[in-house]
Amino acid sequence: MVWREDDLTEEEESANDDADFLASVIHELLLDFWDSKLDFESWKRGTVAPVPKTGDLSNPNKWRPVCLLETSYKVLASILARRINPVIRYHGLG
Repeated sequence: MVWREDDLTEEEESANDDADFLASVIHELLLDFWDSKLDFESWKRGTVAPVPKTGDLSNPNKWRPVCLLETSYKVLASILARRINPVIRYHGLG
């Protein structure tokens, strides 16, 4: 479906404005981090949380650990991965 900016409802325009604002805030944070102006201590730590599998949850083997990381770290990591992967594949390294 092709849409134009003037085809958006008021709610969709508001969501676009919110997304643009959030993107600009994240962009500024990542630039500050990249330029070594900020050091996010929380990016260096993860929180391990148990997540239940199926079955008897009193059995410790029915739980799996998941490491919870900062969302901003995940954003930066995905941006870097998306940019690095084509280069790695081009050179046959991955």
